[in-house]
Amino acid sequence: TALVMIGEGGHNYLSVAPGANGLLTPERVEAVRDLIAEAAYVLMQFEIPPASIARALDIAAEVDTPVVWNYAPALPFDVTQLDKVNIVVANEPEASVLTGVHVTDIASAKTAAQKLRELGAETAIITLGEAGSVVATDEDVQHIPAFPAEALDTTAAGDTYCGCLVVALAEGQSLVDAVRFASAGGALCVQRMGAQPSIPWRDEIETFLQASF
Repeated sequence: TALVMIGEGGHNYLSVAPGANGLLTPERVEAVRDLIAEAAYVLMQFEIPPASIARALDIAAEVDTPVVWNYAPALPFDVTQLDKVNIVVANEPEASVLTGVHVTDIASAKTAAQKLRELGAETAIITLGEAGSVVATDEDVQHIPAFPAEALDTTAAGDTYCGCLVVALAEGQSLVDAVRFASAGGALCVQRMGAQPSIPWRDEIETFLQASF
């Protein structure tokens, strides 16, 4: 359960009671090993116990299923486990905590993204809200602009972004196209109030993308 408070510019502030998330034990993760092995991707965030995250990372590595990990919320984490993460996604404050680099703009985000790769992540994505995303791979570090949007409520924007990203990747889209698809989903999300009600449908994202190019 989360109490969401909306501040200036649509930015949200959350107070969370973990509930069922806190009861996701490593044993429960182990029980779905076969599902992890069959999955195209494993998508996780940090609202489940650290021990369960560690177990999921181990299993995914053992069965060769790629992991997309959203470092949200920013909590203490053993960065040596990043070598089991294929794609790490973090916003400015989360990336700052994880890397020690104070992320305030595109340039500092590029530095932090490179640091995340040095720490072991195969690919790093740092989301910058209206400033877009920075993507670091073994080939380059690039900035992908956001789509213009008037933010009313940023609740669920990160979840929408990550969900869209993994859907696009699982369908075989390139990383850059997947980030654009995720950015479109996030842009639509922030223009609506609420959490689940603000998440756009697939056809809305595709229509939005067609109108944007």
